[in-house]
Amino acid sequence: WYLFANDGTTGAIILPTKVVLKFVDGDRGDDDLTVNGVVVEPGGPVVPDTDEDGLSDADEVNIYGTDPLDSDTDDDGLEDGAEVLSHATDPLDSDTDDDGLIDGLEVAAGVDPLDDDSDNDGITDGLDVDVVRGVVASLDNADFKARGHRKAIGARLDSIEKKISNGKYAVARRKLVRLRAHVTGCGTSPDRNDWVHACAAQSLVHALVDSMIDNVGGWGSAS
Repeated sequence: WYLFANDGTTGAIILPTKVVLKFVDGDRGDDDLTVNGVVVEPGGPVVPDTDEDGLSDADEVNIYGTDPLDSDTDDDGLEDGAEVLSHATDPLDSDTDDDGLIDGLEVAAGVDPLDDDSDNDGITDGLDVDVVRGVVASLDNADFKARGHRKAIGARLDSIEKKISNGKYAVARRKLVRLRAHVTGCGTSPDRNDWVHACAAQSLVHALVDSMIDNVGGWGSAS
């Protein structure tokens, strides 16, 4: 249910012995919102959802504090309705679990946006090479430019993981930057340096590597 109070033109008027519902063709109470001489489904007035994110404008303003004109208020790659209704993430916080990965990336990568250490290995997801490794492992052979490129990415991730484990964050960052050159987020077509040729897959790997570069850089410049 939702509030259908009388606004002087449409709405419910509560009388001692009855309730009168006022509808206007093309206005509140007319589901097709079209002035055509017919009020569609009287008694079931339309709930406006201007940005079409699955949350009514009223709920966005009065309950969730989100922007009814922006389907992704916190710009994390998840629509507000998906955050509230499907993932239980915070539509006003791009990184609900504060692990260094935005909620949309975590969902796309198959990790938990409500758990900062999804695999319970003691490394937060934003610094965990296993997040990238899991996405790379899930790709089809046809997604890679050549047969050996999956293994090449894996070898580089293994090296990066060792540097992070040993506190060599500056070295790990340099290695991540070099890896990024082979997953540049190709848009509509890959370039000659790309090891992943399926652009949607490459864009996800690129975004995860970019996030790791930012997160590793935040741990100082130990060599």
